[in-house]
Amino acid sequence: MAPSPDQFAYWLTQAIHLIKAKERKKIETIQDEIAHALGRETGGAATIGYWRKGNVPADTRLLEQLAAQLAQRGGLNRRTCEQFLRTGGHTRPEQLLETLFQSNGPQPLPLVATRALAPFVAHHPITEPAQFFGRERECGRIFAWWRHSPLHNVAIIGPRRSGRTSLLHYLRTINATPTHHLRPNQRRDWLPDATRYRWIYIDFFDPRWNRRNNLLRYLLAELDLPAHEPCTLESFTERMSNGLPAPTIIMLDELGAALELADYDGDFWRSMRALATSVTRGMLAFAIAALDDLQTLAAGFGKTSPFFNLFTSVRLGPLTSEEARALIAVSPRPFAPDDSEWILAHSQGWPILLQQLCQTRLAALEEEVSGDGWKADGLAQIGRYRYLLDGAPKM
Repeated sequence: MAPSPDQFAYWLTQAIHLIKAKERKKIETIQDEIAHALGRETGGAATIGYWRKGNVPADTRLLEQLAAQLAQRGGLNRRTCEQFLRTGGHTRPEQLLETLFQSNGPQPLPLVATRALAPFVAHHPITEPAQFFGRERECGRIFAWWRHSPLHNVAIIGPRRSGRTSLLHYLRTINATPTHHLRPNQRRDWLPDATRYRWIYIDFFDPRWNRRNNLLRYLLAELDLPAHEPCTLESFTERMSNGLPAPTIIMLDELGAALELADYDGDFWRSMRALATSVTRGMLAFAIAALDDLQTLAAGFGKTSPFFNLFTSVRLGPLTSEEARALIAVSPRPFAPDDSEWILAHSQGWPILLQQLCQTRLAALEEEVSGDGWKADGLAQIGRYRYLLDGAPKM
């Protein structure tokens, strides 16, 4: 079979981006690691970049080794690996595929560390899908809007500590996470052909994005598009108009922090509106996390824009009783029924309060501390979060 350079470049690029989403590493780092594993000690990342431009490896053995690296790191499944090999000119990939996927998928490489995950997470946004619970209804709505073109713009609204950031991370990673990294029966098929999608997460609390030129350059780099210098709104929009071959979701966390900055002015938001409507032909959508309705929030900073009218809001409230009980049930030391009911009552279903109270109860069990002292400790711990959630809608 003759190579198909453009298709080969497509499958290689998709595999790299899928690995990036799973391992949360920079593309340059991933390319360097893969090249090193292939014996390319110098200029490794450049070699992978060269292949990603449609230059197929001339050596079939090298092509096989590259496919094995991508598969073992979760960038290719059996179907996409076959496509990758055939578009690279491999005429008989069946034996290699059987070897790579003989046990329901490739075995992880040693360089991808397997970390023991804490059963409960109280003080950080949740970035591991296996630790994320609930929001089934919200996820169902959002992914339904992203299955077809044009993609839908979504605003995730909720009080501080309601789980907005955790939900953004879950949306961008769940479909690309291997089954063996998830809880039993945890759903990961929200999107058909999920490997096509590209996800870019921006936290406006990060000082790197205080300047919009930094942001624009970063967005282009994540999409493998070259940037003009200086990277203006005009040149950025021009690049984006010609370079989105796959559905792309840009996630903007903490919108209020961006609205405080002079660089994110009316011109910027008008340009984002053009991207989300006509420029990218339905291949781009934004997901924004914020404390309040976007127009209301923007008006408070004197920065109203038609951009913020494009969004459908998804409001975050407490978890359902079933979702909250599923979270409690993951404790490695089962809680007594009365303790579980106490946690449910005092958390009111809010994820942060559930996580904190469960964490406190588990610590007492592991330390073999008897009595109800853990309850007073737990209430003291959640006191600092209650005022953030009081008055929020109970959904």
